[in-house]
Amino acid sequence: MFSLKDFGVTKEVGLLENGTRVVLFNKPSVPISINVAFNAGSRFDPNGKEGLAHFTEHMLLQKTKKFNNVASLFKYLEEVGGRINVFTDSEQICLTIDLSDKEDFDKAVTIIDEVVNNMIVDDAVFENERSVIMKEIADIKSNPQSYVGEVAEELFFQNTDIGRSVSGDEKSVSNITKKDILNLYNKKLNTNYMTVIVSGGIELNELILYLNEGITLQKVTDNPNALTVDLSIFRESAIKVEVYKDTDNVHLVFGFRSCSMFDNDHIPLAVLSVICGSGFTSSLYKKLREEKGLVYGVSVDSLGMSDSGAWVVSTSTPKENVQQLLDIVCDEFNRIYDGGIFDSELRLAKDKIIKSRKQRMQTSRAWVDFHTAGESLNPKKARDLDKVLDKISKVTLGDLRRVGRKYFSKNSWYLAMCGDTTEKDFKINY
Repeated sequence: MFSLKDFGVTKEVGLLENGTRVVLFNKPSVPISINVAFNAGSRFDPNGKEGLAHFTEHMLLQKTKKFNNVASLFKYLEEVGGRINVFTDSEQICLTIDLSDKEDFDKAVTIIDEVVNNMIVDDAVFENERSVIMKEIADIKSNPQSYVGEVAEELFFQNTDIGRSVSGDEKSVSNITKKDILNLYNKKLNTNYMTVIVSGGIELNELILYLNEGITLQKVTDNPNALTVDLSIFRESAIKVEVYKDTDNVHLVFGFRSCSMFDNDHIPLAVLSVICGSGFTSSLYKKLREEKGLVYGVSVDSLGMSDSGAWVVSTSTPKENVQQLLDIVCDEFNRIYDGGIFDSELRLAKDKIIKSRKQRMQTSRAWVDFHTAGESLNPKKARDLDKVLDKISKVTLGDLRRVGRKYFSKNSWYLAMCGDTTEKDFKINY
């Protein structure tokens, strides 16, 4: 049995005066990392205004009542060695802060209060950021290696709110108004949608005191964006190809829809992903790189969201090698479906996951990043590291056979590609 104490960490959960949930992974005498997560990601964007959450994220640090511009806000934290960032994914907008010393925690609280309560949308800055986002979208689309991920997301999650671009497109971003930004900000970037996850050398009572005194808090009623019903699966299209003429490599994402990060199947699927495509000992790396020289690298990921997931192989190869590569990957799918994973592979994967995770959990940042999604999206099923490692250690070949049969069926694969190719150039033998 694993314990958080094995890592020198204790977990505590508290509530602010208004009911906002605060989760602390206390790790004495180390720097402090903070994630402030809002369940307000891109999947909740209105139709026709895809990219609204991402656009709003761009505005959060630009100007507030206390900080007239982004440079002054960053300087306020950087002068004590701190770092700040914001990001958007399909489910969340997240503010991240890192500090060296507990004595500077009041600065982090000031920034959180400014971001949550005092954002100002300046007209000139708003239009400037629209232009920046347009360039960001164009940069992604111009690069097949970057864009294949968006093509895959649209394909795997077609006809659902997950299958929409986080950044939106040129048309949808053009439709977004200042009023849209302020509506989203006032309705969803507040303590009703917020969870605070902290790790480092601070006590829970100190943490709660800092936050209660430093943030203007709204009353929490519920979390209307909590998702507990499995996302529907559609397969009107199984293949999506974006053609990039005269490019050297074809980039592809090949795999299956799977399950939520909270589903019991997520753990054995994660172990399977390590067996097949994590590191030099993985089966697909050996077959595609060492034996055939078809690829430079290959990765396999088991992706989990609050109500859905995907198991995907990502790689690239020259056009003339695409069919051979796809056949090898399909053979691997067959091996998984037929229960052909060896016990030696399973033991190696479990050891690799557990030992490498111990190495990776040496920083406060690693603790908050690992736990943020679970703690904020579905705290009743929060995935504490010790419980996850326990489940990984207990995965059996029977578990792998079961999820192989369940998710790797012959009529459920998806293939996204970006490169100088078309559907006529290859065949899926699966």
